[in-house]
Amino acid sequence: MSIKSILAVFFITALSICGLTYYSSTSAKNDSGFINPAYKEYIAAYTAGYVSVESKILIVLQEESTLEIEEGKEVDNTLFEFSPSIDGKLTWIDKKTIAFKPAVKLNSGQTYKASFHLGNVLTVSDDLKEFEFEFSTLKQAMEITVDEFKTDEKNNLQIEGTLTTADFADNALIEKTTQATQGSNSLQIKWLHENSTTHHFTINDVIKGKGNVTISYNGEPIGAAEKNTQEITIPNSNEFTLLNVLINNEPDQYVTLQFSDKIDPNQNLDGLISITNPNGAATVSEYDYSENNNEKLPVKESKLTYLIENNSIKIYTNERFVDSRELNISNGVKSNEGNHLKEAIVYNLFFEDLKPSVRLVGKGVILPNSSGLIFPFETVNLNAVDVRITRIYENNMLQFLQVNSLDGNQELRRVGKLIIKKKIALQNNGNPTRNKWNKYSIDLSSLIKAEPGALYNIRLSM
Repeated sequence: MSIKSILAVFFITALSICGLTYYSSTSAKNDSGFINPAYKEYIAAYTAGYVSVESKILIVLQEESTLEIEEGKEVDNTLFEFSPSIDGKLTWIDKKTIAFKPAVKLNSGQTYKASFHLGNVLTVSDDLKEFEFEFSTLKQAMEITVDEFKTDEKNNLQIEGTLTTADFADNALIEKTTQATQGSNSLQIKWLHENSTTHHFTINDVIKGKGNVTISYNGEPIGAAEKNTQEITIPNSNEFTLLNVLINNEPDQYVTLQFSDKIDPNQNLDGLISITNPNGAATVSEYDYSENNNEKLPVKESKLTYLIENNSIKIYTNERFVDSRELNISNGVKSNEGNHLKEAIVYNLFFEDLKPSVRLVGKGVILPNSSGLIFPFETVNLNAVDVRITRIYENNMLQFLQVNSLDGNQELRRVGKLIIKKKIALQNNGNPTRNKWNKYSIDLSSLIKAEPGALYNIRLSM
């Protein structure tokens, strides 16, 4: 498909949220706290604020440089000076964008002062030849949470958890931060690295009756200061007990109970588990059996339903709770081997409102048609959304696609212009229902006139 054949394709970023600022026209300051506003005529954006230790340092010019350059080729650094010093290479991404790639990762928690030789790439007055700015790297930190308890085919326990870091950390170094022991025995930890800051781990072969499990972690290998131990109580081999209670709020609200043994899938849980409100009234419960191995499945019409999975019981409600409730578990609940809980359990549950949010309905790229430019979306706990529409001009499409797919949103200021900024109330179908996803749509033809060859970025925010 040629650029000429693109007819007003729309794309959207579902929600604008606060985060790291990598490009800004106002956020960096020199030693005096002032940046000459005259630089704005020559520099569109630059690296500022807090960045990852893996970040490149970028300068985006307002106009193309007249220098003879080879786009995409690394060359020696002749344009940047840093304090503390940083070794690295330069790359001209295009005639407006210069990227400095450090040879090694930047120091964690460090503020860098930078000077860019603007006079070497554009014709400027003497007082603007050196553009000074600064940026800081994130301070590394780590946190460990225990997420789930499962049982394996031998009825031993598996402990699953997550290690999160504030910034990038090498996977091999992450695995050196954490150890697990049961008594005098070391336990193997298996890792699944979701991304550079989120790492899932599983501790296998936890034997009941062999003592508690101790998880020890030390952030020194990744440059984090955290160092601690966490002890997890492990029951005896013949002891059936509740290990964990989890609350899931979205998209469906349910409570998960995790036990030390597999649950008897054929027992009637009606009356054995209840959730009471502050006035003491219990939520009624129902359940159903499937024809597949007598597995209990939730019933949509019921107010409280159960789903048994291995060693867990999921409790579903049709009513969404947003306050404190009391969970009551009778000692009549039994394991697959017929063991009962030693005593009844009362557990306080704290339910929260859904966080205000907005999401797309369908794909992020839509094409106009004769019926209009209807843009559907859903919100929860919002009365209004802010709509921002940026137009990417036809003659900038190749430049946009160098760093984006059609639904990308990188470096929009370099290739587009904000044309609409408007608050839209979400009460066209009555007031939104609290704690429930509500469907809405915007007729974009009432806001913009789609022009052949142009691309529009629609961004919703709170």
